[in-house]
Amino acid sequence: MELVHLTEKEYNEFQCQYRYNTFLNSIDTYHLEQSLGFECDLVGLKKDGKIVCACFMIRYPMMKCFHYYYAPRGILIDYENKELLSVFTKKLKKYIRKKRGVQLIIDPYILYQERDADGKVVENGFNHQNVLDNLTSVGWIHQGFSTGYHSNMQTIRWMYAMNLDGYTKDSLWKALHQQTRWSINRTMKYKMQIKELSIDELDVFVDIMNQTGQRRGFETRNLEFYKCQMEAYKERLKCKLAYIDTSLLIQSLEKEKEEIEKEMKEVNEKLLEIPNSKKFNKKRKVLLEAIETNEKRMKEASDLQKNYGDIIPMAASMFIYDRDEVIYLTSGAYEQFRDFYASYAIQWNVICEALSMGYKRYNFYGISGIFDPEDESYGVYAFKKGFPGQVEELIGDFDLVCRPILYKLNYKRKK
Repeated sequence: MELVHLTEKEYNEFQCQYRYNTFLNSIDTYHLEQSLGFECDLVGLKKDGKIVCACFMIRYPMMKCFHYYYAPRGILIDYENKELLSVFTKKLKKYIRKKRGVQLIIDPYILYQERDADGKVVENGFNHQNVLDNLTSVGWIHQGFSTGYHSNMQTIRWMYAMNLDGYTKDSLWKALHQQTRWSINRTMKYKMQIKELSIDELDVFVDIMNQTGQRRGFETRNLEFYKCQMEAYKERLKCKLAYIDTSLLIQSLEKEKEEIEKEMKEVNEKLLEIPNSKKFNKKRKVLLEAIETNEKRMKEASDLQKNYGDIIPMAASMFIYDRDEVIYLTSGAYEQFRDFYASYAIQWNVICEALSMGYKRYNFYGISGIFDPEDESYGVYAFKKGFPGQVEELIGDFDLVCRPILYKLNYKRKK
């Protein structure tokens, strides 16, 4: 078996039928990286003219004259076939060294061990220690079982995901955490609208992300990057915006007021006939409270319209519709509208859409893997845990060292 360059068609056909395929090792990501200016390689091994394993690698500059390679979500191979793994590893190492590469980093889309919603290891659950052992035995260096968010990790190692099989919209609603249901209900009261943004409307998404990044201290991408993403993934990528139409909200509240006043008139008429009726006196009290609430919300809606206009963007999120799962990639929200819980409206909208389209999984994606309520990252996990699912621990990053001296120098520099 020889290492050969693969055509885009060859790679795409092999990747599509591969067990651990994901959008990150797809031909769409290959096109995205190229559009961002990075050189990429599609290589594989063939046996009797048939591809038996493949790899999509991105080259990144390193120490001026060299570079390192990264294979998003790992090489496409049967990790339990140690003989094939050994052959492919040796040939990749030789190829990368020849191309002035220092190392190859992989982060296979393989779960390490089964965990529950609380992050605890499931007794007698699955365990893929054998995959880790096979990789290290043929020369790969495991970067450890990390937690938290690290700049030197290529992608996330911990996820929170929800299996949709067997759920209907009603049964899923009942399975939500009480606080999550309350938050979604609140967005409904404000007539929160969800819109899918086109490529020409991404500026509002970028603005929301920039403000969120400044507030939370993470780096954000520019408009050009998100446009490249949308062009690469096409209909697989969707950007959702949650907003309030204040005119629509005010109309709804005016109609609500009319209905309450009509009901109050009927109750008052009954009380003229039966002044001591406990039933109608109680109902009158409830209606008085409803009128007071309506007036408060009407003032709030009027103030929103006065201060921000008819259409008020509040939060935005980006999703990938991939194979049998929908993946929640990233999101942001304006701080001044946090009490409207707009992000919950987006999540519920996309989850219901995934259910109706027959997707089997809804992947909330990255969490830190730290389950201490006192940790600063816990809020993200708590938000996602409001939906019924489980923590998923990926097997982690591995380095294939092709130039040991330069690798050690760079490793020290990262430390």
